[in-house]
Amino acid sequence: MDQPPENDSRNQQLTIPSGSFPNGRLIMAATTLGDPADIPLRSLAALRDADLVIFEDARAGRQFLKAAGVHREFAVWSEHAEPATHDQFTATLRNRGTVVYMSDQGSPTLADPGQALVAMATQLRASITVIPGPSSIAAALSACPFPVPRFVFTGLLHRDPEERRMELAQFALTRLPLIVIDAPYRLRALLDDAASCLGDGHRAFLALDISGPRESFLSGPLEKLKAAMAAETEKINFVLITEGDPSPRASRDTSGDARGFARGKGQEPRRDRNRARRR
Repeated sequence: MDQPPENDSRNQQLTIPSGSFPNGRLIMAATTLGDPADIPLRSLAALRDADLVIFEDARAGRQFLKAAGVHREFAVWSEHAEPATHDQFTATLRNRGTVVYMSDQGSPTLADPGQALVAMATQLRASITVIPGPSSIAAALSACPFPVPRFVFTGLLHRDPEERRMELAQFALTRLPLIVIDAPYRLRALLDDAASCLGDGHRAFLALDISGPRESFLSGPLEKLKAAMAAETEKINFVLITEGDPSPRASRDTSGDARGFARGKGQEPRRDRNRARRR
């Protein structure tokens, strides 16, 4: 077999000039969705070895440190962006230290405040490492009974019911499957809104408490999912997937247009402490 020439692009490797990352390292570490046994071993090692550990939630963070078999101080970085954590974060990276960030469930930056830390680390010219692991979206797709070759992830929808319905209606114009995560206590309201936008008979899939003690998967018309959850009193983490339109006109991916239109007023959904459990 002929060998590719030396200047072939397949032989070229990306080289990072020395000094490109003069500051420290930020590790974005995945964690469990429910079962503590799902925490990546690399994430546990990072919790033990890092100069600074930052959690999205203090209560969840204590559980992760216990799983790592270590007792240590940590900082918290929530949607409220604590100034003290900001100062610790920047100081550690500037001193060429290692910072680990871990959200309260799943993979970082998906509906959590970790993205701001990535942006700051990039500005500080720190290196960024990802420890991949559980993701609620990937897990839900693994159990979904209808095909989802492409989809629109809606992000966190607006807390106001009218605004939320308007967002869903615009996303529905893409005619693609929609993947929605939100705060557990808004599940029933979300199912009502989805049914009003898509129709009671629209097929959907609901993944509940993935890898947790109450893990279950429901599939069927939205009206049946609404009925199934009507009597549920416990707040349960969930991922909702609505079926796309299989007709030929659904082949054009307009997800970017829909997102832009839905956010056209410049109104980002307000975060709250009990938001989506998730990632």
